[in-house]
Parts: sequence; C-alpha cells; structure tokens
Amino acid sequence: MNNSFSRETKNKLCEIKTKSVCCRRALLCGILIYRQPQENTEITQLTEKLKAEFIDTQYDIYLSERKDLFKCDNCPRTFLRGVFLSCGMITDPSKLYQLELTMPDDGSAEDMTQLLEECGFLPKITKRRGLNIIYLKDHEAVSDFLILIGAQNASFELINNKIRKEFRNNANRQTNCDAANITRTVSAAHYQIEAINDLKRRGAYESLSSELLETAKLRIENADATLSELAHLHHLPITKSGVNHRLKKIVNLRNELTDKEQTKNNKLN
Repeated sequence: MNNSFSRETKNKLCEIKTKSVCCRRALLCGILIYRQPQENTEITQLTEKLKAEFIDTQYDIYLSERKDLFKCDNCPRTFLRGVFLSCGMITDPSKLYQLELTMPDDGSAEDMTQLLEECGFLPKITKRRGLNIIYLKDHEAVSDFLILIGAQNASFELINNKIRKEFRNNANRQTNCDAANITRTVSAAHYQIEAINDLKRRGAYESLSSELLETAKLRIENADATLSELAHLHHLPITKSGVNHRLKKIVNLRNELTDKEQTKNNKLN
C-alpha cells in the first residue's frame, strides 16, 4: 500500500536531526520494535547509523516497557516517528485521508493503541491479511499525528488538499443549485406562458387589467427571464414580488375559468 506521498513523507522525516541522545534511542527503538521489511534506502541508512551509535545499548525493547524507554517529553513523539518510518503508511491526501500502522500481533496493537490514546488520539483497529492495522481516518487526527512526529510539510499538504476539495465541493453545490434554480424558473415560466395563451384562446386575455396585460406581454416576450429581470422591464419598474403576484393572478384566473368549464360540462353530462 506504499505510495509516493507516503514515501516522500518518510524521506523528509529521515532528514530531521534529533539532538537528544535519549530521543535518538527512542527513534531507533520505534524503527526496530516491529521489524518491518524496508525498501526505503533513507530509512535503512538512518537505521544503520543509529544502530552504530547504540551498538552496546539495548534497543530491542517492548513498548510495554516504555517507562524505561522514554527519558524526556520528546521521546514519545520521536518513538512514534520511528514506528511510522518502520510500519506506517499514509494515503495520498488528494484521494483519501487515512494513516495506518501495521502491528504484527494483538499485544502490539493494544500497546500502540494505548500509547496513541495517551497522546490524545482515538485510533481504530482492523484486521487485514492476518495483521492488525491501527488507523486514523479523521482529517484532523491524521494532520495532528503528522505534526506530532515532525512531518509538518505533509500536514500542510493535507490541509491544502482539504481546502481545495471543499472549494470544489462548494463550487459544485453552487453550480447544482444554479442549475436547479434555472430549471424551476424555466418550468414556472412555461406554466405561466401556457396560462396566458390559454386566456387568449378563451377570449379572456383582453379583459385583463392594464397592469396584468403589461406583465403578461413581457412574460411572453421574455420566456427565459427571471422574476427580477421581468420587474426591471416594466415601464414603471416594480418589485420581484410584484411580478410574482401579477403572474399568480393570471394563472389563478385561468384555473378559475377551467374549473367553471369543468363544472358546466359535468352538469351537461
């Protein structure tokens, strides 16, 4: 499940200079504690360099013994950096927000989950091909973990991708909203024009008031216009609600004539 974003993040982490001796030892233990096979040259070189420094020191220590491992406040975050280098993976943020740590057994998964919880995270565990996968899927949690282990650039990229996604989603929602509004406008205009033409066929059009006649004529001539646009086209501009009120009166008049005709036909039948 490796990818270029994950590899680049790890390469940047390998470049971090760890000044404290206890933190360098914690980093080495984090890399070696789960002993995942490495294809990353930078991680291998960093590991060999640290092993040479601590050649006479016990670095193969169980996480449950971390009280003896962590000598300063920065040791836990440096240790987690090593764990991520060894068995971590982060997805390409342009596709998904997820960070994973692969644990070889249930005990290791429980210990790592406890450590992450002590650091303020709420990790989840799943099984994949017999291995325990601890993962963070929330955007903020993944970003916070990256900052914790020193991968600020990766965290910034995560945040930027989220902003870009939200911008695209908002733009798409606005486009869909505009399209829906256009559809409603066209549908309403079609219904209004149908009512006006119906009044003409029935000889009731000319009996409309001068105000209704002006609005009806403008609607016929401007089938695609919005109510606001129609309002400004009147000889004496009126409000959008005024146009809507007039068109409703025209439609209601047509509906009343239709009801009367149906009632009359029912009586004849």
